[in-house]
This record gives sequence, structure tokens and C-alpha cells, in this order.
Amino acid sequence: MKAFTENVPEKINEAVEASNIAQQKTEVKTDELHNCKTNFLRTFRFMQDSPKFKEKDAEAIGFRKHHTPPDPHTMKPIVSQVTPTLENIIIDWVKSGMEGVFIYSSYDGNTWTKIGRDTRSPYEDERKNLSDKPEDRYYKLRYIKNDKPIGLEGDVVKVLAEIY
Repeated sequence: MKAFTENVPEKINEAVEASNIAQQKTEVKTDELHNCKTNFLRTFRFMQDSPKFKEKDAEAIGFRKHHTPPDPHTMKPIVSQVTPTLENIIIDWVKSGMEGVFIYSSYDGNTWTKIGRDTRSPYEDERKNLSDKPEDRYYKLRYIKNDKPIGLEGDVVKVLAEIY
């Protein structure tokens, strides 16, 4: 019992000390990034004031990018990662400024059923398998804007589900 009462406080103190060190290192990193950004902006302003400066130079180094808004008629959701687990299937998707996505699923790749609506990636499909063996599932997403489907359906993703 004595070893327990001595070891626990010691381990707690070590954890607190490690947490304090991590916090200090995070603050140093944050300060360094801020200083780097400030110096970069100062340098870029100096370059921009040069008579030899060309706007294409700013674009070439990635400082200025012209953002073209996505076409709401042709945009389609992107599934960035699918993670099958024994409890669920996790579908990570790119939001692209939309409200969310409708999620459609199929067991054969032909007959589709809307299984959900998601406004924050990732979506977790927790449905159990139809039988007691692994099964193929297909997923596709479609963006939502003003609670209505918009754009095109995303590419079909095939997953082996082992949810029993």
C-alpha cells in the first residue's frame, strides 16, 4: 500500500510536468509561426514594391490565388477516406462550403436507398449486416444546399462491411 501511495502522486507529478512542457513547446511553436508569417508578409511587401515585380510572380509562389467558386450544377462530393471497423463504417468527406451531404447506400450497386444526412464529416454507418457474414456495401454522396440536393452525385465507393 505504501508503494501505491508513493507511486501515484509521483506519476501524477510527472504527467503534470510533461503537460506543462508540452504547453510551453506549443506556445513557442505558435510564436515562431506568427513571427515567420510577419516576416514573410514584410518581405513580400518589399518585393511587391519593386518595379520588376509582376503579378504572375505572386501567383507562381502561391501567395495570390484566384478562387473560383464551385459550379452548383456540376460539383460533386469527394470521399476522402473510408474506414471499415467491426462496429461501423466511417466515411470521411470534403465539405466544400456546402451545408452537408445526403448519404445513399446499396447492397448491389444498382438499387440505392438514402440512409442519412450529415452536416459534419465523418459519417458513421452503424447498420448491422443483413446476414452473419461480411457483405459488400456501396456508398455515394450528394451535396445539400438549403436542405435540397445540389450538384452531381459523388463517385461510388465500395466497402466490405464486417458489422455483425
